[in-house]
Amino acid sequence: MKVRGFAKILVAVDGSPQSENAVTVVASLARPGTQVRVVHVWNLKPTDGRGWWDVETRSEAEKLVEKYVARLESAGIALVHHIQAPVLVTERHPVP
Repeated sequence: MKVRGFAKILVAVDGSPQSENAVTVVASLARPGTQVRVVHVWNLKPTDGRGWWDVETRSEAEKLVEKYVARLESAGIALVHHIQAPVLVTERHPVP
């Protein structure tokens, strides 16, 4: 049986050692014609309830993604990459 490999691979990065390992694995799995999408969720953290502030700047997030993109492109892998704006998820609890 002939194994064709992956047509598309999604890898999420955050700068951690696990991200480094994931990008290494992706580089070994990608074949000519494989489309790799590198994503990073731009981190926001709640403040005292009056708003949000950035844990990282957008330019820091872009530099992080570009680091991995450059690494994969140097291996000859076709890439799509973007920074995902955060989605606010809240939990609702009944008021006692």
